[in-house]
Amino acid sequence: MDEPRPFEPAVLPLGAPALDDPLVLAMPRKELFRITGFVTTIDIAIIEAVAEDSWYSAASTLVGNLDAKEVRIALVFTQGEQVLLDEGGNLFHTTRVGPEVAKLGKGLKGLRDLARVAGAHFLGVPEIRCELAGLLNEDALAEHRNTFYLVYRCRLGDVATPPAGFTWLGIARLALMPLDPVSIVVAGGLFPASPSHA
Repeated sequence: MDEPRPFEPAVLPLGAPALDDPLVLAMPRKELFRITGFVTTIDIAIIEAVAEDSWYSAASTLVGNLDAKEVRIALVFTQGEQVLLDEGGNLFHTTRVGPEVAKLGKGLKGLRDLARVAGAHFLGVPEIRCELAGLLNEDALAEHRNTFYLVYRCRLGDVATPPAGFTWLGIARLALMPLDPVSIVVAGGLFPASPSHA
């Protein structure tokens, strides 16, 4: 049986050891006040702030920081009418963005290419198509309060075997599953036809 692949491809080259307090992408909180929760309308001013007003900071300095948030990419994997879900009811898979992303390109191109590289690596496929599907700024959930997410929907054209601990689930069945809180928020925005969770 294969060991599960860790989802930490933000450190390039892939498989490099994680640091205790890595440098991560950060941006001003003031740009984020106009969005709450998950939105699928892409706010150009926020995207410009990520591209032009961001910097790298030690991750520990952003915990509880009133002026800045860490920026991460989050991937939601779909294959036809199915979505990838882990055993904890999570369809929202995230990775940090380190300075190494510059090897892939500048600004939003580098972030999109990181999403593609990360997604392909995670699923063990040669390539994957990823598109920016939404933005998440969720202060109501304590574990996400210090982070702003660029949410990419990654679509597989071919059938891929899920990593250990994951399964492909029909999107129409999401309402029957006990999802984790942030996945409920994201699923409600990405798959509005699915009934909301209580």
